[in-house]
Amino acid sequence: MLNIFVGYLFVFFHIKINGFDLLADFVGYALIYMGLCKLSVNTVNFEKAKPWTIGMSIVSFISCLGGLFGLDFGNPLFTILNLITTFISVYIMYLIDTGIREIEQNTNMDLNSEKLLLIWKVQATLSIGCTILSLIPGNIIVVIAACLTVAAFIANIVFLVYLYRVKKVLDENIQGGSYGANL
Repeated sequence: MLNIFVGYLFVFFHIKINGFDLLADFVGYALIYMGLCKLSVNTVNFEKAKPWTIGMSIVSFISCLGGLFGLDFGNPLFTILNLITTFISVYIMYLIDTGIREIEQNTNMDLNSEKLLLIWKVQATLSIGCTILSLIPGNIIVVIAACLTVAAFIANIVFLVYLYRVKKVLDENIQGGSYGANL
């Protein structure tokens, strides 16, 4: 679960130097994939998320290379790609949240999966809203999109807090011997 948590740190946050993101999304998705692979729990939703994380890692890597070589990301093709990747990113997060719910139901541990799914709904709405608003020109739209971006940033932090709590509960149960997975 630690890899998934750290992976989302890479995906959610950006530290850019000369246009290069030190917390590259493709590294984050690769970490999320490794975290999903480490889970020895038979959860359908974690399995469903794996190919999507591989795809997002590849697309993010290509995008990173494109940025290094000066590709024009204002191109309509990249705008469509950004919209698609936003939907896929939201879908991956949903699969992980429902995978956590599967673990909760199978083990009777309290992992706060309902709160994670509520946070996901907020994140999905804000992420998709920000992406769609970024396509519409106008000063007032820019202000609204900026407000939504700040709200999405806060929702991402709340998600990470709850995800870390899931990690702690799972770690405690592994150490206590009541849960046999390597999480």
